[in-house]
Amino acid sequence: MTHLSVNKKVSASTQSQALNAVIFLYKQVLKIELEELDNIIRPKRFEYIPTVLSLTEIKSLLDLMDGHTGLAASLLYGTGMRINECVTLRVQDIDLDNKTICIRNTKGKKSRVTLLPDKLVHPLTQHLLWRKQMHINDVNRGWGYVDLPHALHRKYPNAQTAFEWQFIFPSATIRKDKTQPHIVRRWYMSKSTL
Repeated sequence: MTHLSVNKKVSASTQSQALNAVIFLYKQVLKIELEELDNIIRPKRFEYIPTVLSLTEIKSLLDLMDGHTGLAASLLYGTGMRINECVTLRVQDIDLDNKTICIRNTKGKKSRVTLLPDKLVHPLTQHLLWRKQMHINDVNRGWGYVDLPHALHRKYPNAQTAFEWQFIFPSATIRKDKTQPHIVRRWYMSKSTL
């Protein structure tokens, strides 16, 4: 263990894995009880200190961004959403009257509601008008389908083209469905676009 940490300079997790392997070997394979395991000093992982930008830095950063990515970045900062939660938002998740956003596609699989900052209500309203027009144009071209969670497309066949189910931040490209070639879908914006 000393050789790993001093000479090889491996990470704390690698040292812990090696120690656990040795303990497993003795206890489970060789059936030898090890004594004085309490005296073993476990390696400590380095705790990362997050970098936090000041309000001035955040404001200047957001001022440099515009369009859809600027709105998405402002939503990320103003609501505390993760990137994946933001890009997979659907129209029905936004409640402009109550100034709330229902976040459904969460990391822990638990939906939550967050507040929509007053400053973002108007830009988001304008964005939704643009998004509705895009959806109308897509439907007129025979597209306008969206991927639904679980098997909702079987339960609600018309929901695939309903505006409420459309992604707030759509992809610029469309794709044909591999299983249903007559269906053309517009996916959500890629995380790398943000």
